Amino acid sequence: MCAAVLLQKPACRAGKFLQERQTETHSNIRKGWVGVGLEGRAESLVRMCGAAGGGCCPPSGSGAQELIRVLPQSPRIGFSWIMASVLQKLITPLASGPAEPPRNKVTVVGVGQVGMACAVSILLRDLADEMALVDVVEDKLKGEMMDLQHGSLFLKTAKIVADKDYSVTANSRIVVVTAGVRQQEGESRLNLVQRNVNIFKHIIPQIIKYSPNCTLIVVSNPVDVLTYVTWKLSGLPKHRVIGSGTNLDSARFRFLMAEKLGIHSSSFNGWILGEHGDSSGECVCVCVYICVCVSVCIWVCVSVCLCVCLCVHVCVWVCVSVCLCVHVCVCICICVSVCLCVHMGV
Repeated sequence: MCAAVLLQKPACRAGKFLQERQTETHSNIRKGWVGVGLEGRAESLVRMCGAAGGGCCPPSGSGAQELIRVLPQSPRIGFSWIMASVLQKLITPLASGPAEPPRNKVTVVGVGQVGMACAVSILLRDLADEMALVDVVEDKLKGEMMDLQHGSLFLKTAKIVADKDYSVTANSRIVVVTAGVRQQEGESRLNLVQRNVNIFKHIIPQIIKYSPNCTLIVVSNPVDVLTYVTWKLSGLPKHRVIGSGTNLDSARFRFLMAEKLGIHSSSFNGWILGEHGDSSGECVCVCVYICVCVSVCIWVCVSVCLCVCLCVHVCVWVCVSVCLCVHVCVCICICVSVCLCVHMGV
């Protein structure tokens, strides 16, 4: 702060500045303004002033001694000097090297409804220590980023960043791609292929450039075709390029089946197989429905068989018990008859 006070004065007027300070009242007593290394700091200030204005101030020696004599007598400058020294000692960087890169950074490309749903789900599950958002619409991108940052009080993700430049995605471990043109009313997913392929030709190389070790998850439609295109454009191994596939279709199917059967969707398993699009539908659904019905029928048959076996077992047990009772009764009767005969003979 003292350096700022001195440098605010033009260098050619540095001598006049010192003379003005000399004429100040000497009623202010030194209160420990001069500390260790003050002479060295004074010489540095004199050199700074001289370098700034062409050497009007003496570079060392008498100039430094003059500053040491003048500064303690000015409470304002002396206090600024001490505060600058204290702040310099307190605010000391502890990290010696560059910041460690994030370990679980997740990037979402495209901040539409699907992209933000993915981002919020990832944040709520604490799956990332850094979240990056990328989109071409800067206003919407900034708004979505600020919404997430303002809610970071309730999250554990330390850093949330956004930019239209793909450098913000550097060192990502997972990249979720939801960008693409929107499907128009009455338009099939396959009609989106060429437009979205052109978009992916720009997106995928940029992602691989900054995050060559990432895993790509493709959500954009038509998802099956674009997953294949992403694999070809990225050059990554096939196990690191994943499409969302028919997960959404399977979730919808299980909900409908659960509603029909009157049970919860987690109480059974069911999948939709094939393409995520218009070709997946009734035939696959009917097949899965038949499988569920057959499973239910088998379960009913097994239950009936168990009940029958249990009934037969009970009947056999009852019969055996009756036979044992009859046998015991016969034995008792025989014993009683023998005893009576013996008694009468006697």
